[in-house]
Amino acid sequence: MTKQKQTFFSLFVPTRNRPRTLASCLRCLADIDYDNYEIIVMDNHGVDEVKNVVDSIESDKIKYFRSDKLLPMAENFEAALSHCSGDYISGLGDDDGFLPSTLKVMNQVVQDTSAEIIKVRYHQYFWDDSLFESNSNTLYTGTYGTPRWIPSYDTLKNFYNNNDYSYLPMIYKNFISKDVIARVKKDHGRYFLHAIPDVDSGIVNAAYCERFLDTQLPLAINGDSGKSTGCAHYFRSKGKKRIKEWVKEHGKKDYGELIHSSLIPSPSVTIAIGDSMVRAKELLFSNDSNINVSIPGLLNSMMGALTNDPDSYAVNVKDINALADKYKIPRSSFKIPGKQEIVNSQNHKRGRRNKGALVAPDGKVTVMVDGFVAGIEGVDGAARISEACQFDMLEVWNQLKTKAGVC
Repeated sequence: MTKQKQTFFSLFVPTRNRPRTLASCLRCLADIDYDNYEIIVMDNHGVDEVKNVVDSIESDKIKYFRSDKLLPMAENFEAALSHCSGDYISGLGDDDGFLPSTLKVMNQVVQDTSAEIIKVRYHQYFWDDSLFESNSNTLYTGTYGTPRWIPSYDTLKNFYNNNDYSYLPMIYKNFISKDVIARVKKDHGRYFLHAIPDVDSGIVNAAYCERFLDTQLPLAINGDSGKSTGCAHYFRSKGKKRIKEWVKEHGKKDYGELIHSSLIPSPSVTIAIGDSMVRAKELLFSNDSNINVSIPGLLNSMMGALTNDPDSYAVNVKDINALADKYKIPRSSFKIPGKQEIVNSQNHKRGRRNKGALVAPDGKVTVMVDGFVAGIEGVDGAARISEACQFDMLEVWNQLKTKAGVC
């Protein structure tokens, strides 16, 4: 029997002065049960300890590069991508990870489908210093679903209508063919076109590929750590330091200089995502009347995000009203929940450890693992436990692929 060819994967990890999470991420990636892959570490002008962490892993899969000056996040991502030589490429934050079986499964998916963009599901791990304090050191295991082909254009329209970027085929913890990336770079000279690499890559991937494969398989660990840039935008009261660093990395004096003039100068996570939407619209979809930024959609998203950070309630409400006023949307047309409603909401209750099985209305089960009890100290431990808690995803894929009609 002829041995199946192994797909060559590049996993890139941009990092900036986060040696603890980076060490766990690299242990996780070095533990992958597959031969034909590389790990690209792109150090954004970091301290010596970052290089020491890389050396301590002692893996011949790791290739280390360092910028000699501080780069904006998207520039560091672009630099990381330039060092990738694989057929399929995936980017991870330095607090994220993959399961030991991930690349074996991805290899089979590539052989079966030749999909240019392959999307996976995540297990969710909150580091012990996560700004989501009630979930500190908690792992939420994911469940698998039925794989399917997704029309990219429908995904883009849905994103622009409701501001939910989770359905976009981002390069973050998904797998993108080098051919898609090459098409983007041919037209624009670069792949990461704007300031937010995950959202921006999801938009551009959908724009440059007619459809993508959503495997519905939980094969990645989405890590939320205390120094996460995304979390800093969710929790403005706690993320002030990281937000200031973000502005400094871009060579700007204040956050307003980073935001498109059609929006408001705010570090709100919704406004940051809205900025990507506006700039991508201008660059990629300027003549497409079906893809437009929905200001009511942004307002609804901003109101939904109030539950994240009651301590920033006043400034977030001020931003909601400012955006509504800018577009002459009557304040009587929407209702902002009161602060006490937010404080009392289920999303914000603290002091209770989550563990055990949670059964969703559709019957799918999420297992919540208390990391302090389980001995989890980082994303590498979360990956091992996630692997141990789920079915063999290669067997699941082989059982579902024909039945689902994706092959």
